[in-house]
Amino acid sequence: MRYAFLLLLIFLFSGTAFTQIVNIESLRINAQDRKLSGVVDLDFAIRKNKAGQTVITGTDIGAQWNMNASNSLILLSGYHLTQFNDSDDPAAPSKNFNNQAFGHLRYNHQLSNTVSLELYSQVQWDEIQEIDIRLLNGLGGRFELFQNDTAAFFFGLSYMLEYEETSEDLNNITTNQHQRLSTYVSGQFKLNPYLNFDYVLYFQPRPAELADFRLSSNVGLSIRLTRKVNFSTAASLLFDSRPPGTVPKTQYFISNGIRMNF
Repeated sequence: MRYAFLLLLIFLFSGTAFTQIVNIESLRINAQDRKLSGVVDLDFAIRKNKAGQTVITGTDIGAQWNMNASNSLILLSGYHLTQFNDSDDPAAPSKNFNNQAFGHLRYNHQLSNTVSLELYSQVQWDEIQEIDIRLLNGLGGRFELFQNDTAAFFFGLSYMLEYEETSEDLNNITTNQHQRLSTYVSGQFKLNPYLNFDYVLYFQPRPAELADFRLSSNVGLSIRLTRKVNFSTAASLLFDSRPPGTVPKTQYFISNGIRMNF
């Protein structure tokens, strides 16, 4: 009864999120003992953005191929639908947009027990965020700060090249090419055999202009239902100092979902 009440409480107040900064940490697969492994997330989210409070449904898929003891390849993708009312005519019927998707490929090379070299490439688009396309290519390191049977902490630092096209409408397209640093700190906590808690904070500034930066914070909880199925819930907050067009600087995301492992 206590677990049923906790599950209901979490469902009402939290979730997994899809933001301008794709949360790769939440989709990493800790399965070094298997050659090939993967996850499928099915989620439902509430998101606050320029269209007001919107409803999102979608899926994220992750796969990890451990080529040998030192090298692994991570492939991630996501596709989401958003339903919302026209802000200029709130009484109009709700609209559905196939407006969010991303693909992410990452190569990991273990240099030591605590340090990894990472090379990655990503493509993303999001109609509500006015992102027609965003391409990233990056290189950096991932550092294990602490790890035992119940907790793990990591720090990541990489340099990336970013190309994006943004638009408020078809006649007003802006093209940007930037260099950015991408840093993150993440923590994972195993509260008991059925509950796992994780947190990640991303900071992505432009070295040539530090006033232009993105900050993203995500906190999540995973409840084990069966050996292959978890209930996941998370909440995210995103701040972009210079967002495209009419997109607000601060947004939040709250969602819930089911994660299936294979």
